[in-house]
Amino acid sequence: MKYIIMNKEMSGLILNNKKTETRRVVGEVEVDIFKCPKYKVGEELWLREPIKIIKINNDKMTIEYKSDKEIRELEIPERFLSKERPKWLKEGKSIPNGCSKEMSRAILRITKVKSENLQDIDDMGIQAEGIRAPIPNMWSENTRKEYRKREWIKLWNKVSKNGFKWGDNPMVFVYKFKVLKKEK
Repeated sequence: MKYIIMNKEMSGLILNNKKTETRRVVGEVEVDIFKCPKYKVGEELWLREPIKIIKINNDKMTIEYKSDKEIRELEIPERFLSKERPKWLKEGKSIPNGCSKEMSRAILRITKVKSENLQDIDDMGIQAEGIRAPIPNMWSENTRKEYRKREWIKLWNKVSKNGFKWGDNPMVFVYKFKVLKKEK
């Protein structure tokens, strides 16, 4: 089973049922609309979210999920109990690029894949990415849409590499997903 990496904010939105789509740049050298997507419809992915190892005690570890500060005690996976443990398996160590499969709290099933230019995202897509207006009943619908779009652009530019920012309008794969298993 493949994984999908999400940062702490996006992991939190997924676990709280507020994010059901993600966009990933098609190519990092040049845009190729015929490039195959990394994930396919029907494929199940485990959520690789950031964690911090709080404590290690023999074959158990206490971890903190960065998205919501939840703390769990888990058995250290057998494959990490060899004579030489991985360098990241240390008390106090944050693992920003994500937990192992055994620590994952969610399985996502891809339900739809399409490609589009980033700037083709509509308000429904922005909301599926987890962006909400803070005070829905006090603003007009147009004001809420403008707010969500501004927030989406800020988020995209924050997490994207140079050359793939909003203004560059890169080709992206849009992955729609459903959370199958959620352990919270």
